[in-house]
Amino acid sequence: MISVPRNELQISLSCARRACGVTRASAGPPILFRQKREDLRLSCVTPVGAVELRIDAGGRAATFALPFEAVKECAGGSQQPVEFEVDDDRIMARWRENGTARTESFDSVAADSFPRLPKEFRSNADLLPALQEASRTAWREEARYALQHVQFQGKTGRVVATDAHQLFVQEGFDLPWDDDLLVPASSAFQCKELADQEGAGIGRSKTNVFITTGPWTLALPIQQ
Repeated sequence: MISVPRNELQISLSCARRACGVTRASAGPPILFRQKREDLRLSCVTPVGAVELRIDAGGRAATFALPFEAVKECAGGSQQPVEFEVDDDRIMARWRENGTARTESFDSVAADSFPRLPKEFRSNADLLPALQEASRTAWREEARYALQHVQFQGKTGRVVATDAHQLFVQEGFDLPWDDDLLVPASSAFQCKELADQEGAGIGRSKTNVFITTGPWTLALPIQQ
């Protein structure tokens, strides 16, 4: 059995919407639950980005995925736990809502695993505010696709973004690569839960730039 506070599910969905480009007109991606000892990780992955939340929560080792809307049904503003039990391809969820016991059964679904993390990360105290401003500059629903990106300039340590009318540039960052990398501008950096964190680590693999802060990890696909 896995036990997760309802408000943690709600926070995870809120940031997942932004990180994975979920709109009112689009269905959200599946949410992957991965429990190991006292460490529970909730993640979702799409072509425009991926996000993972680490929660201190006990339970037996288990891995399963639920549809976005199923997790949304279980989520809420309280710290009351939702208890998930795996029964073959069915997931039983139990929680209390407004003093009433609720039980729902959901079909488990397939979901991509969160990308493998790189071995090297560099800490940057001012990286999060820079990414918040860069994404605010570049990410506009009405903007051209080519402009909805943020560039990391490895040699100069710069973060650069533009919407064709204004240019954002901030330098002085310690990036663990030398080349220039272009990634999608993510509105996930506007999430209060990320904005409240202090400091961030940055690393890269062949396919993604990774940002870690507090219990959060974001993966932004490198544009070729």
